[in-house]
Amino acid sequence: MSQLAKSLCVDRTYMAMRARRLDLVPPPSGVTSLSAQLKESCADPDGPKEILDSDPAITNLIRKTLRDAAQGIVSADDIEPASRERVTSILQRDGPRFLGPAGALRSLTLLADTVTDGKRVRRYRSLFASGLSIPWTAELTAAGKLVALSPRPE
Repeated sequence: MSQLAKSLCVDRTYMAMRARRLDLVPPPSGVTSLSAQLKESCADPDGPKEILDSDPAITNLIRKTLRDAAQGIVSADDIEPASRERVTSILQRDGPRFLGPAGALRSLTLLADTVTDGKRVRRYRSLFASGLSIPWTAELTAAGKLVALSPRPE
């Protein structure tokens, strides 16, 4: 994934064409809309900035989930029952394969905190000991249970 040039982000004709095309593609699990992601990335072409974390308990949940996933461990109690099987299988399968080799989680920075379609959506940037930086989108219920946790490697 790459960042669009600022000149394309401000080109209304190009953005409308690109959004129409992205809306033809079904978004991956846990992503509301690919065209919304494009608009969001163009809204802040220099990259997202850290915001104040008004709910550090959620950030601690995400931090714990990532650390555990690197070892193939998942706490089912932290995941919304309707999403439990899907999220657990992904974290157990992919966590050790991709997060394990990245080393220890060094930091987890909150970049956005919104409510979309009744779900709390938080975006983070993680930094691992290997230098790997991964942006994450976490969707949660009002009760703070994970619905989805999606990486977007840079």
